[in-house]
Amino acid sequence: MVALPFDFDAYDFQNGFLVLRGGITAALGGIESNNNALKMKLTEYEEGGLFEGQEDEDGCVIWSLDQLLQHKIENNMLASEELRRGFVITAFHLWERSIQHLNRKASRNANDAGCESGGKHLQSFGDFEKALKRLHFPMHANLRPVYLLATFLKHDNERHWVELSPFLDKLFPTITFEGSISKVDAASLRITDDHLNMIFDVLSRSGPQETPAGITDVAL
Repeated sequence: MVALPFDFDAYDFQNGFLVLRGGITAALGGIESNNNALKMKLTEYEEGGLFEGQEDEDGCVIWSLDQLLQHKIENNMLASEELRRGFVITAFHLWERSIQHLNRKASRNANDAGCESGGKHLQSFGDFEKALKRLHFPMHANLRPVYLLATFLKHDNERHWVELSPFLDKLFPTITFEGSISKVDAASLRITDDHLNMIFDVLSRSGPQETPAGITDVAL
């Protein structure tokens, strides 16, 4: 492989989020397309007036096609919600691993130059915050609440929910959940496309930004 005369760190960081955005768009689009087909079939069945399904010997309906179609539609909606929650965690993991990698890389370079480095494994939000400053990377003002949201979705920990709750009205005003504000499980959170866009924006803006001139013009 030919060595390139520039550093690909920022490109790799930003491109990773572009790939994930494309992945979730394709995945959610597939579910939506399937649901639209099911809804069309449900409408046709309801307008057709002919029963399809199974009855017992007394003529009681065991199941009907409209019930089955509605059940599939609801399952698709649940899968879509789970997918959004999963992609929040995936985007956070990408950000986390990227900053870990760049921090270790900077540490190795500093050690080679005989300088003091901060290359320890990053664990807490404070560790990542210090690493961003040390690496001279920008940090989005809403990084901490996004960090807390992803951590809560991953671990379903009450402490993380308590820390996240104060940010909900300001940053996630349309986020919905079942149960009381004081006791919520991660699976009950409803993440929307707007939430995902905001989360990807916050994470992608909390790291290296500069890419080699003209690299975005390269046809892939």
